[in-house]
Order: sequence, then structure tokens, then C-alpha cells
Amino acid sequence: MIYIQHDGTGTGEFEKNSIEWKNLKGLVVEPTDIEIINGFFPSFWMI
Repeated sequence: MIYIQHDGTGTGEFEKNSIEWKNLKGLVVEPTDIEIINGFFPSFWMI
């Protein structure tokens, strides 16, 4: 599982929670792959 959090800037970019990783600028996330954990936005999403 990968936990990501929206950076909250409205750019649509993501940051990996706690662990540094490659730039996800080109990341495409399908709605069916996302489970909203805390119900808020920006929120933690689990892929």
C-alpha cells in the first residue's frame, strides 16, 4: 500500500506520506483506486 497526501495547494500534486520518493507530477489516479480515509480534503488517500 502507498499512502499519499494532497499537498493542499490546488496544483494536483501529491507528496508521499513520511517517506521521500520520486516526483509524482505525472501521476494519474483512477477514482476506483482511491479510498478516502479521513473524509477531508486535502486528505490521505490509499492506493
